[in-house]
Amino acid sequence: MMTSSIPYNPERVDILAKVIGHDVAHVKEAIKLGVELDLITIIDSGEIWLTDIQNFIGNSTTEADRIRSYRKSLKNSVQKYNKSTPEKEKEKDIELKKDIEYIYEKFQEICTSLPKPKKLTDTRNKAIKSRLKEYSKDDILDVLNKVQQSDFLSGRNSEWIASFDWIFKPSNFVKILEDNYVNKSKPNNSKIYGKGKEQEYLDSIGEW
Repeated sequence: MMTSSIPYNPERVDILAKVIGHDVAHVKEAIKLGVELDLITIIDSGEIWLTDIQNFIGNSTTEADRIRSYRKSLKNSVQKYNKSTPEKEKEKDIELKKDIEYIYEKFQEICTSLPKPKKLTDTRNKAIKSRLKEYSKDDILDVLNKVQQSDFLSGRNSEWIASFDWIFKPSNFVKILEDNYVNKSKPNNSKIYGKGKEQEYLDSIGEW
């Protein structure tokens, strides 16, 4: 206590400083360090206790036991607070489910040139979930837009066309994200390849 009848008050450290004969700045610093080093405990009633008082007086006291019990309950409360509760885990699962359904719906909306998947199967659910762990929703939407814009992936310049399952495979997904399938710019003079050097020459001079 600051005195025999006045509990500790961090706003009136001057009282404690006067009682123990030290200046206010030193007393404040001592209390601060004592708490940080776990040497003292300031309890709700305004009392300051030496954490291991029995080590200093040679035996344990009932009050010291009470303080240790109090500190243990505080630590347990902090640990419980830091752990995810079943309710929080349930909220996360619900949010993840919404995100998966959102991505599935955006695929249908954005990738209009691709075959529409009939059902959000467990395999597709897991694929989207895995990509959500690795990338943001914006990244995934970016991939879907790049697929739709790609002539190759959307089948506009070939008989092959990408599918939902193909896109969400890890190796394919990262290739799309890194612009491996963007449309190539066309040359100024259109050439027909595979016709031989003569044909290429005719193309170059515009006589074909």
